Amino acid sequence: MEKVFDLIKQITGLNFNEAHKVTVSSYIEGRMKSLNLNVDDFITYLNDNPLELSHLIDEAAINETYFFREQNQFDFLEKIYIPQNLKSKLTVWSAACSSGEEAISLYSLFKRHNIEAEVFASDIDMSAMKIFKNGLYKKNSFRSDGSSFKEYLKLAGKFKNEIFQLDDESRKNITVLPYNLNSSGELPFPEKSLDIIFLRNVFIYFEDKLRITVLNRISRLLKKDGIIVLSTNEIPLIKTDKLTELVKENKGSTWYLKKAGAENKTVDTVDSIISREENEYEEYKKKFLSRLKSIKKANSEKKSSLKTDKNMEEKLRPVTDKISVNQLEEAQKILDSIEFRPENEEYHFFLQGKIDEGNMDLDKALSSFEKSIYYNKDFWPSLFEKGIILKEKGQTRYMAETFFKCGERIADYISKEMDCYSFLTESFSPSYFLNLCYKYIFN
Repeated sequence: MEKVFDLIKQITGLNFNEAHKVTVSSYIEGRMKSLNLNVDDFITYLNDNPLELSHLIDEAAINETYFFREQNQFDFLEKIYIPQNLKSKLTVWSAACSSGEEAISLYSLFKRHNIEAEVFASDIDMSAMKIFKNGLYKKNSFRSDGSSFKEYLKLAGKFKNEIFQLDDESRKNITVLPYNLNSSGELPFPEKSLDIIFLRNVFIYFEDKLRITVLNRISRLLKKDGIIVLSTNEIPLIKTDKLTELVKENKGSTWYLKKAGAENKTVDTVDSIISREENEYEEYKKKFLSRLKSIKKANSEKKSSLKTDKNMEEKLRPVTDKISVNQLEEAQKILDSIEFRPENEEYHFFLQGKIDEGNMDLDKALSSFEKSIYYNKDFWPSLFEKGIILKEKGQTRYMAETFFKCGERIADYISKEMDCYSFLTESFSPSYFLNLCYKYIFN
């Protein structure tokens, strides 16, 4: 049985106390009995069956949460953070947030203060996030802790018979995405893009080394004045001497992590910034050429059978047709009427971005394309559109980085003879977009 727990820990980073082990062991024993497998065979089965492994991780995840948990931290946001920052827009990540109460709490608080908050909610256990999708929260989502903020929830939904129903508008403004904090892959957001990260009540299940690794990785996502809020009982667990760019700070009884002050860093001059970005830009050019050469060599490898999803094409064709003739209001109505499964959300946000782009709202369009990429990092149509917007904004470094990633994805797509996105790109071939990526990086 310990081998199974070792596998869960390897994937998620979770440590188990004895009480929790008993609960999860009961589930594991039931599955092994149902499948007629011993422990070693069950581990092989888990490695060969991602869905079974996902169900096991869902069972192992600790999903205890409620609205406005640790009220003192929301007091801090309302009474200190908001007055001191005076921002009209915020980008917030509620990480490891289980069924979404924390994300909704943050959204409601900022809405109460007329702040346009773009809130992202992530968890490794996407079955818990189904509660958010349904938008119904019962008594167990409320405690006396946090009760003074309960009225704020009426800005995001309504109460009926002690059940809270999240409204559609609020649900659209909170983006849900799967993310494993123990992953060493790509981060879920661009660097220096977040104002606030809430990451609470998960580090108590991590070992010290993993806590530091996670914090050092996600600190790159913070803006210069961004903060990371941990649970009060987790702050003492963090050894700041091992953090690369974060320090502890407190306002009254509330502690949080922020980026180390500029006084500890080398001050950049305009010339040094330009020189550094030019060097990075040239690096992207070199990498791009190298990647193209390796793709050409791989052309003879196994081809993919991934072709256009005809059902998806039929469902979305009315939207793309309306967009192509600039009938954006009609396109929006049709898009809003379509129900997307989680595995298809990249299409949803891509089309939303195209509508936003047509309405000349580039910031909103950029956000929509980024959401699409969060759901599928290989979805090159959104990467390409993101690069175009960054080009228009004059963000040369990030434009080059985006077109480099886009070019990689398109080259793989071409080499495997895929055509699953063809209905989104009108009559233009993937090679056409690949050449444009090359052009934008080099020119």
